Amino acid sequence: RWFQQSLAIQQGICAQTNFILQFGFVWEVLNKVTLNNKRQNFYSTDIMRWQLYKHLGSSNLLSEFHHFTALKKFNLAEKLASMYLNALENYPKETLTWQKNNESSKDWKINLWNAFTENTEQKSPFLSILEDISQETVTELPDAIIVFAVEQFNELQMNLLLKLSEFKTIHIMLTNPTAEYWLDMIPEKASIKKSIFNEEYSYLDFQGNPILANLGYAKLSLFDRLYSENCNDIELDYQILPPDSLLKNIKNDIYQLKEIPESCQSDDSLTIHSCHSRFREVEVVYDTVLKALDNHPELKPEEIIVVSPQIDDYITHISKVFNYQVDEQGRMLPFHIQNRNL
Repeated sequence: RWFQQSLAIQQGICAQTNFILQFGFVWEVLNKVTLNNKRQNFYSTDIMRWQLYKHLGSSNLLSEFHHFTALKKFNLAEKLASMYLNALENYPKETLTWQKNNESSKDWKINLWNAFTENTEQKSPFLSILEDISQETVTELPDAIIVFAVEQFNELQMNLLLKLSEFKTIHIMLTNPTAEYWLDMIPEKASIKKSIFNEEYSYLDFQGNPILANLGYAKLSLFDRLYSENCNDIELDYQILPPDSLLKNIKNDIYQLKEIPESCQSDDSLTIHSCHSRFREVEVVYDTVLKALDNHPELKPEEIIVVSPQIDDYITHISKVFNYQVDEQGRMLPFHIQNRNL
């Protein structure tokens, strides 16, 4: 919604667009190319959680959950639906091996999955999706698909995009951290190990930016995969940032593949906090947001993004900290939690 509004403000209009996340995109393609909507419906979140809820209350294989209240069973069913959907997309072949486990399996989650899929024709809907894609089956998909703000793809997602590119125009917008060649860069530790245990590599002293070498492996693997598929690339110009802050200096060093200087200016553009608990982490975020709004009156709350790898671990603390009045008028900081697991 925020992105649509931003496009509408900048371009004057934003219409006939559909923004979906990676997981939703895979299901969208599955639903349109298989010509069998029952698959998508059966494995949708709404259907799965209610079916799992039914099995939690009736299956003889799961007697340990019979004493749960209805609310507890439903909450568990929601979490299990999220777990199974994630397994279906990321490990489709492994889900088929679960069928080989009979009722004597010690893993109750496998027993529950077998009970859930007992009467279904398609045990793992993603296994045949690549074979189902053809000129005839992709007619309902848009002619152009633009992928942006995505830094990692699992194997299924990447193979799906490559297969679709045979029939549709696929644009993948990626940020290249540097203008220099860096696909042969290896982390410092790996470079040191090679020079110690293999004399033939002793001449390969580490060169480049250590931050990019140590933290950019996932992006490097992605670029390497795309180049190996002979994808056409279009490079856009990048302007060197004015070196007026610590964060901009770090960005420029990475972009130019320079080593980080031993000493550099210090400011609040990049700060590191050591917190004793998750609750304290949220408090620090709250104070930092308030400080930013005070120091920059033009800044709006909807322009602030807080990123966490496991946002579900912080939901309770966020509600406690951010649902707090910031002034005498009783106003509170507006916030929205995105990408929550079921």
